[in-house]
Formats: sequence, C-alpha cells, structure tokens
Amino acid sequence: MKIKSILLNTAIFFATLSLLQNNTAQAQSSISLTDCLSYGLAHNPGVEKSALETQRSESRVDEVYSGFYPQIKANASLNDNLKLQTSILPGEIFGQPGQMIPVQFGTQYNMTAGIDVNQVLFDPGLLSGLKIANQSIEVSEMSEEFTQEQLLFNIAQSYYSAQITATRKKIIEGNLKNLDTLVMITKVKYENDFILKTDYDRMTINKSNLETEISTLELNLEKQLRLLKYYCGMPIDSAISVGSATDEIEAFELPEYNSASTLDMRLLMMQKELYTMNISLVRSGYIPSLSLRFRYAYQAMRNDMKFFGNSAEWYPMSYLTLNLSVPIFDGFAKHRKVQQLQIDIMKNELDQKSTSAYLDMQYQNALSDLSINNKSLEIQKKNMALAADVYRMTKIQYELNMSSLADLMNAENTLKDAQSNYMAALIRIKIAQLELLKTTGNIKSVLQ
Repeated sequence: MKIKSILLNTAIFFATLSLLQNNTAQAQSSISLTDCLSYGLAHNPGVEKSALETQRSESRVDEVYSGFYPQIKANASLNDNLKLQTSILPGEIFGQPGQMIPVQFGTQYNMTAGIDVNQVLFDPGLLSGLKIANQSIEVSEMSEEFTQEQLLFNIAQSYYSAQITATRKKIIEGNLKNLDTLVMITKVKYENDFILKTDYDRMTINKSNLETEISTLELNLEKQLRLLKYYCGMPIDSAISVGSATDEIEAFELPEYNSASTLDMRLLMMQKELYTMNISLVRSGYIPSLSLRFRYAYQAMRNDMKFFGNSAEWYPMSYLTLNLSVPIFDGFAKHRKVQQLQIDIMKNELDQKSTSAYLDMQYQNALSDLSINNKSLEIQKKNMALAADVYRMTKIQYELNMSSLADLMNAENTLKDAQSNYMAALIRIKIAQLELLKTTGNIKSVLQ
C-alpha cells in the first residue's frame, strides 16, 4: 500500500508539472480608455452631427446680418398689350364739343430693364433676430457639449463593462488551469482505486461548467466590445481588446456640485432667455420701420419687337423712395404670440425646478452608491482573499488525501462566488464614479 501511495504521488507530480509547462499566455496589447474617449470624440457620428449643427447656427447669424446690407436686384420685363386700354376724353380736345371720344394710348409692346436697390435704415425686428441668432450659437455649442458628455459616459461605461468581463474571464481561465491539475490528479487517484468514479465524474463536470462559463464570457465580451466600437465610431470588424481591471482603485476626489452650473440647467436657462428674446422680437413689430428704395431703369415702347435695332429708342427713368411703415392694428395677433411665449417661460421655470430637484436626487444617490460600493469592495476583496486561502489549503489537503472531493468543490464554489462578488463590486464602484462625474458636470475629467 505504501509503494502504491508513492507511485500515486509521483504520477501527480509529473501531471502537475506537465500542465504548468504547457499553459503559457501571450501578452496582447490593449486599447486604453483615454484612446477610446479621444477616438470617439473625433469619429462618433453623433458628435460630428452636433458640430455641424453649431456651424449651421453660425451660418444663421450671417444670414441675419445680410438683412442689414443693401439688397440689389436686376430685373427686366416685356409686356404684350394684347388689347390697349381705352380712355374717354372730352370732345373739346378734338374739336367735337359735347361728345366723349374713346381713345387708346400706348404701344403694343413695352420693355423695361433696370436695377432696384433696397436698404433698411431701421428695423427693430432685424436687431432682435440678430440677438436670437447669436444666442442660438451658444445653445448649439451647449448641445454639442451635452452630446460629447453623454458619449464620454457611454464609452467609459462600455469600456469598464468589457474590462470587468475580460478580467473575470482571465480569473476563470486561471481557475480552469488549476482545475485541470485537479482533474489529472483525480484521474490518477481513480485509476489507482483511491476514489470512486463518481468523484472523478463530478470533477469532470465541474471542468465542463467552467469551460462553458468561459465561452459565455467570451460571447459577452464580444458584444461589449462591439458596443464600445459603436460608441467610438470604429468599424465593427476592427480588432480591439481591453486590459484587465486593476485591483487598485485610483484616488477619486469628490467633484464640486452646483445644480445651476450643470449643463442640463444651463440649457434650460438659455432656453428661457431665448423665449424672452422672442417676446422682444414680437413686440418689435409694434415699432415703425424705415427703409430706402432706389430704382434706375430704361424703358422702350414699340408696336413691333425691334427693341435693339438702330431705330430703337430707350428712355431712362429713376426714382428714390423713403418708406416708413407704421403698424397700427393686427387683430391682436402679436399680443397672442406674446401670451404663448410667456406661458412657455412659465413652463420652462417649472422644468428648471423639476430638473434641479432631479439633479439633487441623482447627486445624493451617486454619493450614497459610491460610499456603499467603496465599503462593499473592501469587504469583497477580503472575502476573496480568504476564499483563495481556504481553496488553496483544501486543495493541498485533497492532494494529500486529508479532505474529501466535496470539501474541495465547496471551497472552489465559494472562491468563484467571492470572485464574482468582487468583480460586481468593482464595476459598481466605477459606474458610481461615472454617475457622480456626469451629475456634477465633470464627466470630461475621464479624459485626463
């Protein structure tokens, strides 16, 4: 029996040595979170679209400015008087007193060619429109910033999820390597009648379960990487990988919080300013406007179409008009528009109140989540270390026939649970940090 035990231990030693020699890992370069964030800001279609919207707002300002410049048009017209208009003149003109003589004036064809120049001298509507257009640029820039912040949050969240999955996969692969050794040891024990076949089968089933779990993690990791590439604007078929999550949580300084300084509130306040400016724009319709018009043209009148021959005669004409437009009554249309805009302002104030309360709630929740997850992470880290020690000791005892297979599998399951809980706590604390940065308007700090 002693010789049989020595042979068993020798077989176990060489089986373990063989597995250690064959299991080598190749280091693979991975993309960093900063690289993903920078790439996303440069290539994400949503960010590019918001940048184009900002350019569109800038072009709108130039369009409003054009109203202050002279408006010059060249025009030409050709009239065919199919039936000349008849006028009635007193007969005394033609030596026929007491009669009314019908006469027709003009020629069949009239052609006019000239230039019209219109210049606004004073128009309060244009001034108000210019202010609104300039304000729209700020709104577009804030919307662009909002899009960028949301993108940074989505990329960071996707990256952390993929990173945690990759780390868990690496841990399970390590567990599988250890289990390969135990399966080999169990097989040797079974072949030497130290354990029953059912014990060996249970170990084999446990190995299959770990292999299945690794396959599931690989599939989930592929999905998470596709989502990450989508947010970054990368081709879906591009090959990227993320590094393992570190056990050390970087120092996190609580950001300052003021709901009024957040992008959500700033957008609402900017929207209220736009409503106020639109009220000024509508009310400017009550103010008179002044414009100047100048026209210079040539006119030809003939009974045939020979306007450009040697016999054609063109007659110059020009005039200058100063036009004053004074609004008097519009059926209360502008008054009703002002009422509608005032209602929009009241709704906006309610939105600000609601959004401020919601942001305060999010901030407090993020603080609570961060505090709880920090404590949970420390507890789970200790639990994982204890579970690893228990598993290591139980494994040694099993190899020395001092513990049962059931004890070993229970220790292994406890270790897997501890590792899963630790990974879950790790991702929760990273997401809680992201939520806190987003709520306080400091999400761009992840770029640093």
